[in-house]
Amino acid sequence: SSGINAEYGESGPHLLDNGLVLILWVGASSPSKWLQEIFGVTVLDQVDPTVGNLQKFDNPTSIRIRGIIDEIRAARQQHLRLNIVRQKDKTEHIFQQFLVEDKTDQGMNYTDFLCSIHREIRNILS
Repeated sequence: SSGINAEYGESGPHLLDNGLVLILWVGASSPSKWLQEIFGVTVLDQVDPTVGNLQKFDNPTSIRIRGIIDEIRAARQQHLRLNIVRQKDKTEHIFQQFLVEDKTDQGMNYTDFLCSIHREIRNILS
């Protein structure tokens, strides 16, 4: 499957579907109200990244997020595990490896990578 092209910052959650797993990345500055509605906690450090499903809460945000996840899972032949990744956790690289256009802590973006490959090929051929 292909990566995504999206800029992400500290303020929000992002759901990534790579065809094998779902990754819900949660930014360090996610609003405490959102954290409460989705995870039942008000501080990011209290979010348990080991849960495979979101707890059901009776609020529109929780219902909407779980609905999106359920739709994605229904479209697949297999059940996709949900991985929660908190910004700045040691597992954040799992989320970042699927970002093809964004620069990450791991190096250059996809366009820069292609340009560097092109330069290398030109150097070899000249």
